[in-house]
Amino acid sequence: MFPSGETWSASWFPDGRRIAYTSTTPSTQQGFVIPFSGGTPEKVCGPCTIRDWSGPNELLFSKDADPPPGGLYLLDLASRTERKIAPVTAPARGLPDGRWWAGYFATTPGSSFPGVYVMPILPDRPAAQSDLIAITPNDSGDYLVDVAPDGATLFFLSNRDGFHCMWSQKLDPATKRPKGEYGEVTSTSNCTDFQARRLGIRYKGPGFKGTRFVHTLNGTAVAVTRALVAILENYQQADGTVAIPEVLRPWVGRDVIKR
Repeated sequence: MFPSGETWSASWFPDGRRIAYTSTTPSTQQGFVIPFSGGTPEKVCGPCTIRDWSGPNELLFSKDADPPPGGLYLLDLASRTERKIAPVTAPARGLPDGRWWAGYFATTPGSSFPGVYVMPILPDRPAAQSDLIAITPNDSGDYLVDVAPDGATLFFLSNRDGFHCMWSQKLDPATKRPKGEYGEVTSTSNCTDFQARRLGIRYKGPGFKGTRFVHTLNGTAVAVTRALVAILENYQQADGTVAIPEVLRPWVGRDVIKR
């Protein structure tokens, strides 16, 4: 589907019918849109970096060629008009309503540690630092991963508890300000070669002789205690019993938990 001889990063349109992607070659970086079924890619910007979809028919992309610190733009695919919405080039995720976007970047001059923010897409001017809504503390080192499909929750990576974990933050539907406390979703720890030494997992490479131990990530796909709480919250019935999800019944050995 994608041209050969290039590196690219893609973003799915919410309805699954189109893909926007950035094509990077040694000489340039350009943005394209292509139907999921295939066909001829259509160039939509360049030089640029596609960031995400926004709303029903718009794209977020950044231009590094702007005066520092660059700019984030909104492209209307129907009219092919673009406008600058923020003076940053950081990775961005559009919220489903097309009126907000979320990203991570440092706001302190000279700092390389970002925080996670939500910013409005204003109709008459680019958003300024005064328009920022801080989701995590400035210079926290947290960085954004994705937005829930309904736009009500942000997911981001953080080392706040000493491990590399994914966290979530609920948003107020109207103001997009943080609602409630952060919640840890899952954790992934860099174990370097500790586990690989015990397991005897090695690899070969073109730049050295012999073999070396691989580095592993130790991650929890499903935390058992959290899964139990989720089942109790979502499957408790009016009489106090708890229905077992059908997919788990062969392993649990019953359909209902009761006293």
